[in-house]
Amino acid sequence: MSSVAELIHRILPNGTRETSKGSSRSWDDIPNWPPDVFAVVATLLDRASGYRQIIEPSLNGNDRSDRLGIFDPDYRGRLEAAGRCWAWTMLSDPEPEVVGKVRLFDQSLADIIQKNDVAIIHDCWKKLVQDYGDHSVASYHSTETQVWWLPALSLLIASDIASSGLGFRVAPTIRDGLPTKVQYVLLQNISERQDEAKRNNSTFDRGISTLTTEQINQSMVAVLPKTRTSSLGCTIRNLTHNLALLPPISQVEARWYVPGARPWPAVSKDHSHDQAKPLNLLLIPFPYRINPSSFHVEQEIGQQRWGFFKLKQDWLHCGDREASVTQIVAFVQNLVNLAVSELGEVHGVIFPEYALNAETFGAVAIALKNSFSKTGFEFIISGTSEEPISDKAGTRHGNYAVFSSVDKESGSEWGIRGCREKHHRWKINKPQIQRYGLSYRMSPDSNWWEGIPLSRRIIEFFEVRAGTSLTVLICEDLARADPCQSVVRAIGPNLLIALLMDGPQLPSRWPGHYAGVLADDPGSSVLTLTSLGLIERGAVMDAAQSRSVALFRDKGGNQRMLQLPQGSHALAVRLTASMEEEHTLDGRGDGKTAYVWKLDEVVALRADAEFARPWIVGQGRSLS
Repeated sequence: MSSVAELIHRILPNGTRETSKGSSRSWDDIPNWPPDVFAVVATLLDRASGYRQIIEPSLNGNDRSDRLGIFDPDYRGRLEAAGRCWAWTMLSDPEPEVVGKVRLFDQSLADIIQKNDVAIIHDCWKKLVQDYGDHSVASYHSTETQVWWLPALSLLIASDIASSGLGFRVAPTIRDGLPTKVQYVLLQNISERQDEAKRNNSTFDRGISTLTTEQINQSMVAVLPKTRTSSLGCTIRNLTHNLALLPPISQVEARWYVPGARPWPAVSKDHSHDQAKPLNLLLIPFPYRINPSSFHVEQEIGQQRWGFFKLKQDWLHCGDREASVTQIVAFVQNLVNLAVSELGEVHGVIFPEYALNAETFGAVAIALKNSFSKTGFEFIISGTSEEPISDKAGTRHGNYAVFSSVDKESGSEWGIRGCREKHHRWKINKPQIQRYGLSYRMSPDSNWWEGIPLSRRIIEFFEVRAGTSLTVLICEDLARADPCQSVVRAIGPNLLIALLMDGPQLPSRWPGHYAGVLADDPGSSVLTLTSLGLIERGAVMDAAQSRSVALFRDKGGNQRMLQLPQGSHALAVRLTASMEEEHTLDGRGDGKTAYVWKLDEVVALRADAEFARPWIVGQGRSLS
């Protein structure tokens, strides 16, 4: 097992400070950047399970409630003050050009810096590297407390405090409309990368894969922002409010997106208005009909009784292709107008798994941006069969979740464009073949796998409100523990949207079960959405005859099926947020900044007859 110093050297292979050419590497000085320090100490504590003895009850009459000394009031106060000071100074003198652009260091802040010495942070690093560097990372006995745990835990707490609000446009740490230096440096970096992506005409890849600098060995660890702190269990995840320790990018790449990421100086002092707004969503369970011919057998291995199938999106076209796209766009616009008349604004439009192709998604997204961005529209989410490499075309076929948001400042540009592939193939077995009436297309005695490529494992997180993150899962990804579940639990998105091609969304079925798991830990509010097509195909076998196209579950255990009445085409839902206090294992509160989204209102919508074309809504005659 590695020693403390050996593991630190592996995580920081080139040392902790830039050195002149030819000079030797050094690990004596602590890195300036808080996420770099967090990557080191969180990995150490995770490998050693150092979090499990932070606080323990007395077992034999002796006081064991503070084994690591982290709860000494004086020490704790100095540590937390040093963490806040670190956020403003990055452990070094402010750079003149930064101070010139943003008034980060006024007299009041200078007074704070003088009063709160950051020497305790340097001392902890020195003890970890020099005094305890030869100690083993392993803890061989369950009752053993290693001496290096206290400085490591101290640095973890300080780096987490210093990173408060990191990764968000506006955060509670902003004083008088000003960011900390740590926040400013990160947003400056994001802004530069986004500008470069625009110059290169890049459609995607504007997210952050890790908050750490190039000094950190990214084949070992990644770090991203965090929004929820679970109160359940005892893991490294329970120790932080602001930073999440993630697997290396080679295993699963998590991407964090910040829309309109421009470095301050001017930030509104009233940053609560955007977050306090309800989040109004339009759920469109398209396609409304799926024919057996949509399931196309691609390959069958007779002796082994398994094969591959592909889905043909015949629900997207009726005759002329361009006319079909135009009709779908008009249908969606009509539904948005109806939702606006009910809720006042529509902020997001969501389609289920595999609902659209790249061309239709691009046309719908552009139409919504152009028509509704000035009246509240913010983003669209959909499952697609292609990767939209431009607004209208896609070349790579597969099973994708696509997210596009409007730049709130311009209202005419995209602020975010994210796209990632499904991680697990759909397996259709005999009960499903019989339920959905597919025996004519597929042998019930064989197992059929979705014929899609499985590329790099990527999961994306989007800031849809100041202080709120959202992630999108695709069907089986909701149920499988690997590779994205550990990332979801570590980051703790406030909202999780699962796009499905599935039967009715009932608490007793598998989506309801796994939604409940993630609602408990990390405490995400979970919305599952499926198309009506498979619900209709399985209705004969469904004794309840349910038309529940969506299911919502929040942290408080509130669970609600969202039924689509006969003759309706969409559901408009209003989500509202409440702020709750969350605490880490060591007792630090987050200042009541954790947002919990709850379902407040649901309205069923029926498109006007002139837009509800029979081939779109899956009916053989026109609605009148």
